[in-house]
Amino acid sequence: MCSLSGWADTQLVQNGGFETGAPDPWTVVNECIGSPCTPWTVVAGGAEEGSYSLEDQGGYEVYQALTPTATILLSQASFWFKTDPGVLFWVDLSYLDGSSAIVYESAADSNWDQYDLLNELQAGSGSGKFLTQIDFGTGSRIDGSPNDTGWLDNVSIEAKGTLNPPVPDPDSLLLFGCGTVALGSIRTMRSTSRSRR
Repeated sequence: MCSLSGWADTQLVQNGGFETGAPDPWTVVNECIGSPCTPWTVVAGGAEEGSYSLEDQGGYEVYQALTPTATILLSQASFWFKTDPGVLFWVDLSYLDGSSAIVYESAADSNWDQYDLLNELQAGSGSGKFLTQIDFGTGSRIDGSPNDTGWLDNVSIEAKGTLNPPVPDPDSLLLFGCGTVALGSIRTMRSTSRSRR
């Protein structure tokens, strides 16, 4: 039997769940917007999934450069964010042509919430472009009061269309080899019996 892997999605974001316990390969920009300020840091406990998430309190941004990928090839683009209601945060999507689109969000509650970026990437400003980088940032509350803490987890951008070639299992190879030997033997026997006539 031959097992076919077929087409598989490729994850473009590395360490999107921060499960290495460090932000790498994310780049943390250590600037502050207001106070108090604690730039993006990987923290243990309280993650949406797994053991770690990325925490921020008034830090400027964290970003990751991606393999340039056509937005029409993306099959999934989302992230999880948690903060207090009314806290602004943003996602900046950068494209190969030098353009970018900033998506602003405001938390509705203080639970982990999933945000979907696929529509923005495919039908919005990213339509027909190549995605090259994703940035996240937090800021002050809408009412201008001091910064609150926010957590980022499970950043995922997947592209469809990577072909994984079929991989035959060992039993299939053995069966194929035996069949080939048997056919070769039958052909040899037929040719030997014809030459004797």
